[in-house]
Amino acid sequence: MNAYSIDRIIAPAIYGQILLCTHKATKAKVVIKRLDAKTVVKSPTIHESIGMEKLTYHTLYRASPSAGAEFVLRLLDAFEEDGCDHLVLEYCPRGELFDALKASPNGRFQPVDAQRYFGQIVRGLRYLHSNGFAHRDISLENVLLDKNGDCKLCDFGLAVQVPVKDFEFAAVGKTYYMAPEMYTGGGYDPTKVDVWCLGILLFMMHTGLPLLERARDDNTIFQYVKQYGVYGVIRSWQLDHLLPPVALELLELLLTVDPTRRVTLDMVLAHPYVTSPVVL
Repeated sequence: MNAYSIDRIIAPAIYGQILLCTHKATKAKVVIKRLDAKTVVKSPTIHESIGMEKLTYHTLYRASPSAGAEFVLRLLDAFEEDGCDHLVLEYCPRGELFDALKASPNGRFQPVDAQRYFGQIVRGLRYLHSNGFAHRDISLENVLLDKNGDCKLCDFGLAVQVPVKDFEFAAVGKTYYMAPEMYTGGGYDPTKVDVWCLGILLFMMHTGLPLLERARDDNTIFQYVKQYGVYGVIRSWQLDHLLPPVALELLELLLTVDPTRRVTLDMVLAHPYVTSPVVL
């Protein structure tokens, strides 16, 4: 830590601390995740989560920069000291996208802002996938905004390496975002789960509302989605004026209940909602 001065504790964590620091030589602000090895090893779940986060950040650190890299939170440095691992990360002073949404007029983004954020998140996720990881916890809380208001995908504790032969993963993530196949117990493709999460995120950015509490058969709204599609819900809630037609079309593709019929991430990247510079 000799190269850094601690400004303040951003947040305590069950595995250590998250610190706002200043690099003494450059005066640059950074965030340092301090991981207490003794705490981590006591819990297999925390140990696995921290291990995956470290693996993801270190893999991306060594990867060749390519399209979308600028929309993933960067590891700047890493070191061990006093029995703790330290991950030095970019500082994003504008905080979580979730908080930005809550602070927006009427609790939702302007369509042009939602479109810009979504395009950046999709490109960041594509970069993550192309380097061998699925996120599994895409949410407004796991996207940060840097000083320029650009998105940075972060928090890789629930990530998994892809591609995989065995899809027997545990159901993880935030219930509002979890894909329906995570509840069936038959295994799932984590890259398809990421696509579903993008759909929930897109819906929330335009409406300010969660679509459903859980995407499973005991949820009335999910049953409605299965029968009438997402647009059926949007119409019944009288929200269609909040979403441009091109966004509605993309939502139906993202939130297809059957994962084998769900749009792929490459198809999302090629969709007019993502490729167009303005909302259509």
